[in-house]
Amino acid sequence: MGSVETGEINMTYPIYFDPNTFETYVLPVFFGGVSLSDINTVTEVKAVAISYFLDVSEEWREELGQKWERQFLDAMQELGPYYAPDLEVRETTKSYI
Repeated sequence: MGSVETGEINMTYPIYFDPNTFETYVLPVFFGGVSLSDINTVTEVKAVAISYFLDVSEEWREELGQKWERQFLDAMQELGPYYAPDLEVRETTKSYI
């Protein structure tokens, strides 16, 4: 992340190809509120979409997942404004945020 912030790596938009790992990233899937330079490289991102999956196959795993999710939401609150495009998700999680 630091090399992106310092400009050492310029992420092209809408698709970025990593020359080191040969992976391709479709940035609109992850980023919102993107500002671009005149050569279509990302200069600012106002929102990042994060997906995570928790294992609930056993009771102890579900409890561990709930603890992790609470800590994650607490950490996200410190970063800034929270937005959930899904009303049910927003209402369910706003008590944590």
